[in-house]
Amino acid sequence: NVNVNDINKKKRFNFRKALIELGANDNLVTEWLKVRKDKKATNTETALNNFVGQVEKSGLNINKILEQCVVNSWKGFKAEWIVKETKNKPNRNIAF
Repeated sequence: NVNVNDINKKKRFNFRKALIELGANDNLVTEWLKVRKDKKATNTETALNNFVGQVEKSGLNINKILEQCVVNSWKGFKAEWIVKETKNKPNRNIAF
């Protein structure tokens, strides 16, 4: 007999674990997940894949992106937002 609950547990996607496996800092992940929860964002595999795609598009470190997401209370991220941040605030030090 195969227990359906055991199969579902094995297939359940873990957003937090996936971010950490990609090299994200545990504390930044915790803080960003709080922002996402407050903004009622769903932590799905699709959401993670879109986030990772945008991080790769930006060419920046995932932890720097997560830091900006937390600081700006962003539930997600688009690479062009960093370009806008640096153009709109040229004297601001954004550590990338």
